[in-house]
Order: sequence, then structure tokens, then C-alpha cells
Amino acid sequence: MEGTWIGSFAGAVALVVLLYLPGFLALAGSRLPKPNVAACAPLVSVAIYELLAIILGKLGILCSWWLLFGGALLVAAAVLVCTRVFARRSGSRGQSSAVRGVSTDWLSLGAYLACGVLFAGVFFVKNLDGPSAFLQLYDNVFHLAVLQSFAETGFWSTLSVDNYGALDAVGPFNSTSQFYPAGWHLLGAMIVDCLGLTTTQAANVVNGTLIAIVFPASMFMLMTTLFPESKVVVRFGALVVMGFAPFPWKFLIWGPLFPNLASMAIAPAVASLFILATRLGVSWRDRVAPATAFLVGCFSIAIMQPNAVFTMGVFLAPYCVGMAYHGAKKHGWGGKRALLAACGCALGVLLVWVLAFVLPPLQDVIWYERSAACSKVQAVANVAFLSLSNFSAQLVFAVAVGGGALLLLFKRKKLWLLASYALMAVIYCFGISSEGFLQHFLAGFWYSDAPRVAANMVFCVVPLAAVFLAWLVSKLQSVARRAYSKMSSRAIAVSLVCLVFVMGVFSPGFRLIGFGDVGSAFTEVTDIARAQYTLRNGVLDQEECDFVKKAMTLIGEDEVVINSPHDGSVFAASTQGLDALYRSINGYRAGSEKSESSLIRGKLNEIATNDDVRKAVREFDVKYVLQLDHGEADAASPHIFTYDANHWRGINAITDETPGFEVVLSEGDMRLYRIVDDAE
Repeated sequence: MEGTWIGSFAGAVALVVLLYLPGFLALAGSRLPKPNVAACAPLVSVAIYELLAIILGKLGILCSWWLLFGGALLVAAAVLVCTRVFARRSGSRGQSSAVRGVSTDWLSLGAYLACGVLFAGVFFVKNLDGPSAFLQLYDNVFHLAVLQSFAETGFWSTLSVDNYGALDAVGPFNSTSQFYPAGWHLLGAMIVDCLGLTTTQAANVVNGTLIAIVFPASMFMLMTTLFPESKVVVRFGALVVMGFAPFPWKFLIWGPLFPNLASMAIAPAVASLFILATRLGVSWRDRVAPATAFLVGCFSIAIMQPNAVFTMGVFLAPYCVGMAYHGAKKHGWGGKRALLAACGCALGVLLVWVLAFVLPPLQDVIWYERSAACSKVQAVANVAFLSLSNFSAQLVFAVAVGGGALLLLFKRKKLWLLASYALMAVIYCFGISSEGFLQHFLAGFWYSDAPRVAANMVFCVVPLAAVFLAWLVSKLQSVARRAYSKMSSRAIAVSLVCLVFVMGVFSPGFRLIGFGDVGSAFTEVTDIARAQYTLRNGVLDQEECDFVKKAMTLIGEDEVVINSPHDGSVFAASTQGLDALYRSINGYRAGSEKSESSLIRGKLNEIATNDDVRKAVREFDVKYVLQLDHGEADAASPHIFTYDANHWRGINAITDETPGFEVVLSEGDMRLYRIVDDAE
């Protein structure tokens, strides 16, 4: 099934089982509505898998999909038994008061999943140039290398992540193992181990499942929590959930931000659990299950990409302030004292933010340098028209969001949701249009990166748009009822609203004669995906892949090859199985890099006359050199954009006439050399 669409489909089915079965079993005794249990299952499963991977790593035991899956089922069964025993001893009966009124509608969940599968198929799967297609972008160098390393070694712990796998002992760095939030990579490794898929194929399976299943289900959980009284609003959320271009679509085609995609996909469900655990009028017993699941979810987010925790913090901060106010009023406090309680809560939230802002481990992220990308007026316009993440304005979506905001404002309902949206908009505007302290203080937890910050708004724009569409249907139905029956008028209203929204949001762009081009965010998503998920436009093309395969048959198994990673060979290592010495495109500096490696990079072409270089090559026990862009050492293209020719002069300066090397394979601008060591 390696490299086939059947294999990808089987991988998606397997991943759904891996993500949902243990978590559903663990939460089955929580008395949450079963559709909501299903929506929350992945956050529990991921946490269990990662904990088991950490434990096995500490014990020196190799991970496998069946070992983690079997262990997760045992843990989940134990949790279920404990939950049942707790419920019996506490005398709990029926549904928890924490979730009374929350929808138990399987049909609504099915609508979210149907829309997720449909739009993921149209805008992601359909645009892949084959099941193993991959992006040759900066972040994917690391993601694919770590996934390949996990598959090679069987060590999947987030505490000891490296991108050299079995080559770790002979790699160019003094130490490559470190903490990295590798939950996304763990899921990919499980699929590779389970079905033998390629690493790139497994990456597409994981991403496809996240956007088609996990994220829509997670948003379903959020919508049922926010609007338990309105199935209409909840169901219109299914139509809206995949329509926001900055998330999840931007994360698939820029960066790429796969770990962020995973953490943001489960974050809405985690935020919902917080709301359920902190509602007024709920007994402490009924808070235990959602509160515990919330903490588990935070752990899952932390081992995928921690900045989604801060996204939840921004989203929930106004909710907490509002709950402090209403809680104080409920306990008999007067208006001024309740207001003081709300102010105290707001100060507490600010204090937590400041403490996080000064945490030493986060400083490199927070103070990542970004230049202002636009003026403040332009930033406000971007928010108003949803022209975010360099996509064309989503005008129909923007009208729905604005209409929903006005409805909640006039009805004085869910005002905290409006405050959350305003807060996210402020962070976005200052993050993209300013520099210095304020930019980093507000947006630093997301690298002050506009696409990441814009994606946070999905928490608010989906509910707001759904509110407006539900209201619009009710008004159109009232008009249509004058000429049609109640059932027919409702069908007409729903169909019309759905058609206008889908056409306005997802339809392709076009040219309006006399005015110019009318852009479409989803046309741009499609065009970028088609251009990037292919070997035709990358630094590693099909011809080079074929050359690498031929080279691998000539050099023998487990032979390490010296390479210049920016010429595309860094991707050949993670996608073709090439045992390349250099699997990173950065980090080569004094202190972190072995001195022998520095010699090889700078002076390998002098091996015939330089004893130190010969000793360095013998230290690494390498016998071959691979060049995929022979004779193009000083060209910016076709190298990865971080390429600096001076760092790889010793490798790229080798020619067919360089003493100490003999040509083993030569095709066009591609070479495989054998190092001739006369001392051997």
C-alpha cells in the first residue's frame, strides 16, 4: 500500500481508529453527551500515546503502533472503570449538570464531518500530485526528517527528538536530541509503522484526517457548548467551519505549520471543556470530568504546539472575566463589588500573561524578529474584510461575521465572544503593523507571525457567522411562508442561504469585464497547493529523485553520503531513504557542530593534500559524495532560500577533475563521487 491512494485511505481509517477509540473509551463514563465524547476523544488518545512513548523511551524500549495502541486501550479501560466506580460511590445519576442543555445531536456531528470530508477532498486531497506528494518548504525539512527519524529508530518521545535517526552517532552535531512538541510526528510514525506507508504519504494522511475529521468535530463541540439552545446555529456551523481560509488551509500550504495544525485542530474542544467545567450552578462532582479532560487536553496541545494554549487563553479570558462578574452577582454582591471582581479577574489574567511573557524557555519565540508588514489602517481593513494571511478578501464570510456580531450585541447575548474577537483582532493588528515591545508582548507567543495570529480568529468567526446565517434563515422563512407551506418555506430559506454562502466563500475567482479580477481565497488555496505539492516546482525534482535511487543501489546499504543539503538532498534523506550526512539546513555553528564536520563542509575538496580533512572523513567513515546541482554552487536557485554558498564550499567545489574523487555516476548536473583514500 506504499505510495498508493488505497494505502492512504486505509491509513486515514486506521488513524481515525487510533485517535478515537481509546479516547472515546476513556471518556465514556464521564456523562458527557456521546457526540461530545467522540469530539473530545483525540485529545485524550494523543495524551496517552505521548505518555507511553515517553515512558518507553526512558526504559529503552522501541515504540510500535500496536504497543502504543494496546497500552492506550488498557489505560482507557482503567479510566472507564475508575469513572464508573466514582459515579457509583458518589450516587451520581443521569447526565451531569455541567452539560445539561448541551446538544446530543449525532446528526449535527455528522454534518460537520460530512462538510469536513467534502471540503478537505476538494481543496486538499484533489490538489495533491499523488498520495506521497510533499511541500519543499523550510519547516518541512525538519518535520519530514523527524518523522523519518521516528520511523527508523522506534523512539517517539517528545523529550528526545532529533532528525538524524539511526545516523545520530555519526551526525555532524555534538548533540541532536532535545525536547520538541512532536505529537504530530508521533501520529505519522504510528501510521508508517502500522501500514508501511512512506513518510510523506503518512504526513498527508495525518493532515487530511486533522482537517476532515478532527477539526470539524472539535468545532462541533465548541458550537454545542456555546449554543446549547439552538440546533440551527450549531448546524450552520457545519457549513461555516471549513470556510475560513487562514485556518486550517493556510497551515497546509505555508511554513508548513503541521504541528500548529494539529494543536489548533483539538483546541476548540479543549476550550469547550473549560467552559463546561466552570459554568455557574454546577456541583463540584460534575466539574471533575470536564476539568480533568481539559487538563489532559492542555497536555496534548503542549506536546503538539504549545502556542495553541495561548490562543485558548485569549479566547477564554473575556469569558473568565464575565463569569467572575456573574458569579459575584449570584452570590449577592452588588454591582460595584461584582465589577471589582471582574476587574480582579482581568488583572489576574494579565498577570498570568506577563509571567508567561518573561519565562526563559519562551524568549526565543517571543522575541523572534518581524518587520511591520502593513499600516495599522490596512491591518484594520484586513480584519474587517477578512483579507488575512495574504488571501483575497472573504467578503461574504465577513458580512456573516459582522452580522452575527451585531446580532449578539443588540441582543446582549454572548458578549464575551465579541470581546474575544475584538481582543484577537487587536493582537493581529498590532502584531502585523508594529514593531518593538508592543508587537512582541501581544503577538510574541505566536512568533509575532501574522498567519498564526490570524488563524486564532477561527474560534470566533465560525460561531459569529453561524449566528447570522441562522437568523437570516428565520427571516427568509418568514417571507417565504406567505407563499409556501411551513416546511417548504424553511427548505427554500435554508437552501438559499447555504447556496449563497457556499458560492460566495468557496467559488473560484473570475474577471469582471470593465472592473478587473475578483479574487477568491479558495482559488488561491487551490493554486498554491497544486504548485507546491509536486516535484515539478521544488528544489528536489523527479529527475533528481531517480538519480538518488540509482546512487543508492551503487553505494550499498547503510553507507553514509556527504551532501550539500540545500540542493534538495535534505529532502531525499527524508523521502527517499538516502543516508545523507547533512539532514539540516541550519545550526552549523561553533559549539553545536563537530569540528570534523566543519572541515568537511569547508575544505572537502582539499582531501588529496590536507591531512586534517582526511582524518575528518575517516572519523565519519564516509566514502561517497552526492551533488544534485553540480556546477551551480553560487546560484541562489535551485537551492533552498537559506543557502549560503560559503558554508558548503568544500563540497560544491568538487569537480570531475578534483584529486581524491572518482566519478561513480554522472547525469546532467548530478554527480555521485567515491572518495579515494590512498591510505586505505
